[in-house]
Amino acid sequence: MNWEDHRFGFAGLSGHLFCVEPDSIQFQLFSSVIKEKVVNTIEGLDQTDAIYVDSIEFMDLLEFGQVFDRNKLEFVTKQKSSLIHGLNIFSKVRTMGTFYHFQLFKDSFGQYYVSGYSKQNNPNDSIFVEDERESTHKEYDTVRVLTYNVWNLNLPYHQRISNLLEQVNKVNPDIIAFQEVRYTTYEYPTKNGKENGFQVDDLSNKLRNYNYFYYPGMTYFRNSEYTQEGVAIFSKYDIIDYSHLNLSRNFSDRADEHQRILGRALVDTPIGNINVYSSHFSLSETARKRNLVEIGEYISKFDGMHILSGDLNTEPQSLTTAYFEGDIELSGRKMQFSDAFKESVKIKNKFASEQDILEAGWTFLTFNDTPRKRIDFMYYEKSKLNLVECNIVDNEGYGIYYNNEMRYPSDHRGFYCDFSIVQ
Repeated sequence: MNWEDHRFGFAGLSGHLFCVEPDSIQFQLFSSVIKEKVVNTIEGLDQTDAIYVDSIEFMDLLEFGQVFDRNKLEFVTKQKSSLIHGLNIFSKVRTMGTFYHFQLFKDSFGQYYVSGYSKQNNPNDSIFVEDERESTHKEYDTVRVLTYNVWNLNLPYHQRISNLLEQVNKVNPDIIAFQEVRYTTYEYPTKNGKENGFQVDDLSNKLRNYNYFYYPGMTYFRNSEYTQEGVAIFSKYDIIDYSHLNLSRNFSDRADEHQRILGRALVDTPIGNINVYSSHFSLSETARKRNLVEIGEYISKFDGMHILSGDLNTEPQSLTTAYFEGDIELSGRKMQFSDAFKESVKIKNKFASEQDILEAGWTFLTFNDTPRKRIDFMYYEKSKLNLVECNIVDNEGYGIYYNNEMRYPSDHRGFYCDFSIVQ
């Protein structure tokens, strides 16, 4: 992994990058925090293990946004505020002969959160020994990928997220693409009301055997307080490279008021390295069309296999699905992806109608157990990956009655697919 190329500030919140000198007091202070987080995060380590911090960089987080420059007729990035909303800290750590990239976020209250980490050694040396890997699917020549919109911090939050993570652990995915993951300075639900908190902590504390990286996108401000929301990718296998793409945004389009992002993780799996993407698309059809061109160009930069999933805020037979499936061309480019859930229904019933496919894959809205849309997708390349099957995450037994509505772990239903390599 080229660390220089792929370190990043929070999307929409980025700033000035500083290198911390190894002999400075600041390095010592950051090192002590990093070592503590390493011990608390990596299974099997304790305070007696030697942990070495080789390098530290940090970025002060300022609010930036993309605006349309009518003179240049293009989107440009401009700083919108001089307020510093925290620090993003990048470090290289080694312990017990293993190298890690460790990413921390220090919020404006002085609290530190782990926003990403992964082992960085021999890519062929997977993080799990095969015979130690517990799995609900028997064969290790398949990879299970789950996509799930966690519905940010909506109430009853703690009950919802506990049920959602119980669902995830039952599915036992190898890779997870999450959407609507939040950090907040003022709206995290606690026993005392609402305070500051980091949703990634809730996910990672129950998914202990996963590497992960968080890719924040949109930012909401309330006076000097703020909330960030983005996507996250969790993986049982080593994340050997990661990056992100800030999708362009038009502030004059009310349906495109949020900063959107495409997160990428290159995962070393038993069937080969896979570029896994997680995203949450704009509500604006005009913006989605513009973003599709950007995504197509971005994906083309990376070799190997690709799986793109997320809440795409569109339905089947839309321009988005037509572009990904190669039915239309945008800006001279055609994609060659297949809709995993649609292909899965066809595998089970080769005579399935379009309505059969729709009804089998409805993922939104879960209230009152009546989802009537499919806006969550997973795309893969048939030429490189075989689809074994896809399934919707089972909501049975997880209904929560709240504010006169039956609410499940999320307003979306997650779904997962198993893939094998094309021989």
